[in-house]
Amino acid sequence: MKKPEITKENKFSMIAMESLIKILNDQTLMDHHITVLKGIDHLVNEIGKDCIEFLPLIIPSILNWIGLDEGIEMSPLQITKFYDSLKNIIKNAP
Repeated sequence: MKKPEITKENKFSMIAMESLIKILNDQTLMDHHITVLKGIDHLVNEIGKDCIEFLPLIIPSILNWIGLDEGIEMSPLQITKFYDSLKNIIKNAP
C-alpha cells in the first residue's frame, strides 16, 4: 500500500486519517470503531475530491473491519451512505 505524500495542504487531514485508521485497525479499541468510521466519513465528506489520495489507507482497513464481523454493528444504511460518499467523490474527481 502506497502511503499518500504529505503536503502543506493535506498535512492535518493526513494526520487525522492515519490516526483514525490506526484506531480502526486496533482490535483492543473495538468499542470505538463505529465512532471512528463516522469520523472517517465526516473527514471524507469535508475534504471532498482531495480524499482520493487517502483511499489506499481507507479501503483496506474498512474491508478488513467488515471481514472481521465487526461490520454487523454498523447498519446497512450507514455502510451505504459511506459507500455513496466515496462513489460520488471518485465520480466527480478530475
